[in-house]
Amino acid sequence: PLLRRLHFDLVGLPPSLAAIDRFLKTLDVSGIETALSKEVDELLRSPQFGERWGRHWLDVARYGESSGGESNVSFPYAWRYRDYVIDALNADVPYDRFLTEQIAGDLLPFQDDAQRARLLTATGFLAVGTKNLGERDDAKFKADLVDEQIDSLTRAVMGSSVACARCHHHKFDPFSMEDYYGLAGIFASSKTFFGTFTSPANNRGGDPLVLPRVAGQQVLHKSLSPEKFEDLKARHAELAAVRAEIQESQQAAFSGKTPRRKFTLREVLANVWRLGPVEGKLETLDDEGKALPLAMGVLDDEVIDVALLARGEIGREGAIVPRAFPRAIPVEQLPSLPDQQSGRLELAKWLTQEGHPLTSRVFVNRVWKHLFGRGLVATVDNFGTSGETPSHPQLLDTLSVRFARDGWSTKRLIRTLVLSRTYRQASTFDAGAFPADPDNRLLWRMPKRRLEAEAIRDAMLYVSGEIEFARPSGSHVATNVSYTHLRAHETRYVIAYAVFCL
Repeated sequence: PLLRRLHFDLVGLPPSLAAIDRFLKTLDVSGIETALSKEVDELLRSPQFGERWGRHWLDVARYGESSGGESNVSFPYAWRYRDYVIDALNADVPYDRFLTEQIAGDLLPFQDDAQRARLLTATGFLAVGTKNLGERDDAKFKADLVDEQIDSLTRAVMGSSVACARCHHHKFDPFSMEDYYGLAGIFASSKTFFGTFTSPANNRGGDPLVLPRVAGQQVLHKSLSPEKFEDLKARHAELAAVRAEIQESQQAAFSGKTPRRKFTLREVLANVWRLGPVEGKLETLDDEGKALPLAMGVLDDEVIDVALLARGEIGREGAIVPRAFPRAIPVEQLPSLPDQQSGRLELAKWLTQEGHPLTSRVFVNRVWKHLFGRGLVATVDNFGTSGETPSHPQLLDTLSVRFARDGWSTKRLIRTLVLSRTYRQASTFDAGAFPADPDNRLLWRMPKRRLEAEAIRDAMLYVSGEIEFARPSGSHVATNVSYTHLRAHETRYVIAYAVFCL
């Protein structure tokens, strides 16, 4: 049972017959301590470790390959961030560096194009997530995008959402509206690239993030021959000209003038549907028609401070709030925000200081939860006053301080926990302990846990010999979203959308 527990927790698969034989032989020769240590080290070196624990982080990072919201639009380049997370965990990138790369990888120094591409891909953390791509109001879309980034980052790293202070001071935790809009200026000074093109269901063309070319790099979309590339550019010029005429006609109608040409609703929608995919395809190609390596991510944009919004509503702007970090969390060395950069790099430094009271504790608690079924703080996303208090506060403090001082190593932390006496307990019922602690909060036995559907599926494929360990090439979303596919069906979609609008 212990060997099975280790394998499912660390790699998401049952132990093989060879692993069982290896463990038993070491056990007979060297004893339980050596046998367990060697088995844990073997599992931590397995490529499946990064896949198992990468999945845990991707859940925190709200990873998905579509936008969600009112119109669910595919994200064809999200898979690069997925692969980045898996590789980072397998390489045991220190957690403070792991966070810094995801918050401000584009602002970090790099040695070559391969490292630059990796750091840009890491910022996909800020680009994936739910977006209302049907929103027409530019200011509201940008404000909602920044709000989602603040909510995701602070909840993931600090165990408390500063986004609750968008409309009013946080009702339970000491975050003010000034704290929120100080952070909002940092994210508003960045441009988010999510790689979608406009259509009747998507008003937001999110440019893809172009990566440096690297040998062996996967590029799933195709290059075009010179002839097809010229045809595509000509079609774009033709459709763009029609778009300009439509806009001119609309402006004339709004001003009370007679437009030179009137367009029907079907013509307007047809132009939107046809031009968007053409523009989207051109964004995937360089000046010679060759496919570009693309990702989701962020880059610094114009550095701005944003105005405080009364009740968080666009159009109710108040005083400008300088970019800043939440004042409720004091740290010894407060990084100063530069005038020429967004401040995301300084935000990452602020979060990963050894003296920050939340960052290491929240992460250690997440790891504990995956190994024991319940966090030392049961509300893993809420360390605030409305969350639960720690069952073992001194243990959480000790593990968190040691985790930071030992180099923020995820593998070392996991190794310490799974080799502990607490983890190695049986799950046997104890009639003497139960009356005193019926919820097992003091861990008098190993909690029984359900095996996830994903692990059950993988286990069945594994024991049947049908499991595929090779990394998938991109994703089905990336290979099924294409310009030609959309163009073949554009008439049906345009007619259906026109009928819906009428």
